Amino acid sequence: MKETLELEIAKLQKVVAQHEEQAEDLRKDLGDAQRKLTDYSKPKIKSEHLTEIQDAIEVAIDDFDFSMGDNYEFEFAMDGDQVYVDRVDFNEESALAYEIYARVEDLFGVADESDDDDESPSE
Repeated sequence: MKETLELEIAKLQKVVAQHEEQAEDLRKDLGDAQRKLTDYSKPKIKSEHLTEIQDAIEVAIDDFDFSMGDNYEFEFAMDGDQVYVDRVDFNEESALAYEIYARVEDLFGVADESDDDDESPSE
């Protein structure tokens, strides 16, 4: 009786393990399908435009003056008789973001919402 129960337990554990593997595969497949659906709904961009955007972002960052002390807020601390910078906060995120947006926007003509009517049938 005990041996029979032990065999049944081992058999059930094997079945559970197989189903866990199948469930994990199904979760992965589900995640892949959800990502594909999300990507399908995204506007498409040519790789050459993506490269231009990346270049514009790099130029905006390279041209930004990170050396200005006013761009930062410093928090100091002491350890015995030594003073050190404990934390540095960059305060010009919006200025940097604006420079990036401006560089990217300069690459493209910006369409008005009314320009999106190309997809609807004309009257």
